[in-house]
Amino acid sequence: MLFRSSPKNDLPEPTLAQKEAGNYKKGHTTVQGMDVAIENPKGSVRSGVDEGGQKWSQKMSAHYGYIKRTQGADGDQVDIFLGPDAETADTFYVINQNNKDGSFDETKTMIGWSSLEEAEKAYLANYEDGWTGLRNTVEVSADEFKAWVTAGDAKKAYPNSRKARAKIRSRISTVAADEGAVRKSKEQKLQKLRGARDKGVPKVEGEQEATGAGRAEL
Repeated sequence: MLFRSSPKNDLPEPTLAQKEAGNYKKGHTTVQGMDVAIENPKGSVRSGVDEGGQKWSQKMSAHYGYIKRTQGADGDQVDIFLGPDAETADTFYVINQNNKDGSFDETKTMIGWSSLEEAEKAYLANYEDGWTGLRNTVEVSADEFKAWVTAGDAKKAYPNSRKARAKIRSRISTVAADEGAVRKSKEQKLQKLRGARDKGVPKVEGEQEATGAGRAEL
């Protein structure tokens, strides 16, 4: 996988305008059924300009990107950090991030850490010393997170009330059904491709089917 911002990549660093527009080459992967774009891989330098016009830069201690076809509070797609166990983690940590004035900014979701403490530590490691943007962290299951992010709820802070969380969980079965339908569609397409490929391969004369006595000889 090739990342434009990787230190092992000799492609030019995207300009500020490209970063703001998002129209530069990124890494792409799938994490637990979610399509993810990697803007900054671990070890690369993330940079930009703050509201006061000051330039900033930060070396990343984890892969950073977003979940495709989602929308967060800032109008962009939902941001995530990927840890060492992102593929198998059954608990995600959603950080509600504040602006400097204390108002809600957006969420940053930590996927691949084994505890809330580790997730918060990893989050803070990707910001300047003294960063105060961490409002609170909500611990959620992978299924609950998917139900939340696919419903468009990520435009607001992740709720921590029992009633709001129950509403999100009520959608889990619907999301699971949708994911199952997508997987089935992909499998059917793959089977068709395999069938078309097999039809195009001529059978070798004398070739024996691997059934009955023939299977025992294999």
